[in-house]
Amino acid sequence: MSRIVPSQVVDIIDQIFPAAKYQKSFSVTSVHQHELAAIVSLIDQIPSELLMLDPNDYIAFQVAATTIKNTIPI
Repeated sequence: MSRIVPSQVVDIIDQIFPAAKYQKSFSVTSVHQHELAAIVSLIDQIPSELLMLDPNDYIAFQVAATTIKNTIPI
C-alpha cells in the first residue's frame, strides 16, 4: 500500500470538486457518495504525524471528515 500524504488528498478533492478551491460553499449530493467515500478512505490513510495542524484547524478537519462519513449511506 502506498503512503498517502495530505497534498494527494487535496489534489483529488480539487479534481473531483473543482469548485471547492474557489467557492466557500457548493453543493454535494448523493450522486457524489462514491467520491466522498474514496476521499474519506484516503483521509483515513494519512499518517497522523503528517497532520500538522493547529488545534482549531485539527478539530475542524475532524468534524468535516466525520460529517462526510456520517452522510454517506451504508
